[in-house]
Amino acid sequence: MKLFIEKITYPSESEVSSLELEYAESLKSPKRREEFLCGRALLRRIAKSEYGCENIEVKINGKKPELVCSSFYFSISHSHGLIALAVSDKPVGVDIEYIDPKRDTGKIIKRFSLEIQREYEEISESEKKGYFYNLWTSYESCIKLRGETISTREFDMCRDNVLFVTQRKENYALTCASFR
Repeated sequence: MKLFIEKITYPSESEVSSLELEYAESLKSPKRREEFLCGRALLRRIAKSEYGCENIEVKINGKKPELVCSSFYFSISHSHGLIALAVSDKPVGVDIEYIDPKRDTGKIIKRFSLEIQREYEEISESEKKGYFYNLWTSYESCIKLRGETISTREFDMCRDNVLFVTQRKENYALTCASFR
């Protein structure tokens, strides 16, 4: 698995396809448009430089985007000005989150299982933010790995048969998930 992290900058039109530009125009938020196009431009650059993949056409398989050039799998995430791209020879999910000191993590943790809520309550206040963001990025990366969407019910952590790699980069938490 390889991980690439960049600052989000609006790509040139030559870095994305006309279909991607058309889709981006349908997005209401300028920020979301920029994130989408930046992700696709980064994907194109890495696919070409790392894998020699010239046909950079993305298709949607269920809810998970895949390359027509199927020599590798990818996952993209963005948060507060950074974009992360994980590539691997097997399915992968990635999530990056800005660690917001004002975020009420206790409110969100209640959507996880009782076991996770108990773990959260047992740790010190100074460790709660780190615990939460490691948990949240693991959860979201697993959702992307499995090609699912976030549930409105209790959050289900997929721990069986999944390998998580979590790290910090400045004020960001990042997790990559792949099947063992």
